Amino acid sequence: MSSVGANIVPKNMLGRVEVYILLCFLLYGFASQYLLLSLLGGVVLIILLKQLWRPHVPPVLLYLLGFHWLQVFFSIVYADFVGVTMDRLYDSHDTETLLTITLVQIALMAMLLSRFVNKTYDNISLEKLRNVAYKFNVRNLIVCYIGSAILLPFILSYASVSASVGQLVRSMFAVKSLFLALLFFILLLRKTKYRWLIIGIFIADFLLSFASFFSDFKQLIILVVLVYFTLITKLKNKNIARAIPAGILLVVFLAFWSHIKVGYRSYLNQGTNKQVVAVSSTDALSYLFDRVGDFNFASLKNGATILLSRIQYMERYSEVYKRVPSVIEHQGGRELEKALTFIFVPRILNANKGINDVSVRTSYFTGKRFSTAAQGTSISMGYFCDLYIDYGLFWMFLPLIGITILLGYLYQYIISFSGRNYNVLFNYSLMIAIILNLGTFESDIIFFLGMIRNNTAFLVLGYLVLFPPILKYILNKK
Repeated sequence: MSSVGANIVPKNMLGRVEVYILLCFLLYGFASQYLLLSLLGGVVLIILLKQLWRPHVPPVLLYLLGFHWLQVFFSIVYADFVGVTMDRLYDSHDTETLLTITLVQIALMAMLLSRFVNKTYDNISLEKLRNVAYKFNVRNLIVCYIGSAILLPFILSYASVSASVGQLVRSMFAVKSLFLALLFFILLLRKTKYRWLIIGIFIADFLLSFASFFSDFKQLIILVVLVYFTLITKLKNKNIARAIPAGILLVVFLAFWSHIKVGYRSYLNQGTNKQVVAVSSTDALSYLFDRVGDFNFASLKNGATILLSRIQYMERYSEVYKRVPSVIEHQGGRELEKALTFIFVPRILNANKGINDVSVRTSYFTGKRFSTAAQGTSISMGYFCDLYIDYGLFWMFLPLIGITILLGYLYQYIISFSGRNYNVLFNYSLMIAIILNLGTFESDIIFFLGMIRNNTAFLVLGYLVLFPPILKYILNKK
């Protein structure tokens, strides 16, 4: 299998869809309060698709920046939905300028990352991926998934006594996602007698995710989408026809989840306000099924409003934008320096390191009071906002470029191991698992850079110790 190719000429995977995208955003713009900003959102989305989607390569970087785009653009949708301007909604000023610059920054990040995406696998076809899928021992792969699902939470409970070890073990949860991605690749690429067992695994994983406090079903949905679109060479009308009803169902489901989420979590922790599950999985799922029967149009509208509020993540940024630098001056890199010190100086050398209570910083820079980590709440401003606090809208381009290059090298590091006896689908699945494990636009700078550090450390450890025996076992035909 070929490893890393030279710069390839990307195919146009969008076809005429980019015209439809622009038309949709134009039509939305005429109905919106923000015509030009809506059009810019459509243009940036097309840039992301054209720069970061390649034939038969997981669109992980497209997902990462696409989620950034979603959290920014949906500020417009949210304001339109509730019928007020963004300035009034976010108690800010000149929010249009802030969104314009932020969308441009995301587009430039995509253009820079495309240089890493272009250095990808040569001559990868659907047939080659199918041949690779037949090399796996599906039974052994299922055993690995079940083992990871059972052992990793157990290991984490013991590792939590040390913050540093606990963070590394949390990165190891990518192993479970790795096995799930491989199983879905196999489900789509080859015949297997374990087909219905694999489908059952995905259904069970989806349902049981609701029994956890943070309900990780969203990661499973994203994983499935990333694997599916890895195998598509061009966005055709039939793909869109399939995606529309699936998208509508997903929106309704997410609106339902948004409507019942607060009550559900209160039921899970039995009113203790702690991030714990104090009921059985059966009772948790029974509560959910009861809420389905109560769901109606009024619930849907309420859930949709909450969903839009949660998807967008410009509210805190806009509040800070109003106060910095008019009330609080730009920090000139001091916040980033504190973050890097927190990330890279171990507690053994800094006994007063403390915890990363992002709510305290958010309260200070927004001028509003938020519950702290001690009260079970974590409200971040997002790492774009953190960089703005330090450098302002234009100078923050420089650290953003640095972060983008870090992401590119992390992506390229995984890709490069295809030439070292690593199965291409194993690398694809690992790539999906790692990117799913990173932060998003809403993540504060310590979390975002910390996860890049943790996942890099996990990858080095994995390639040295963990991955070789795993790969040997799941490729063993005996």
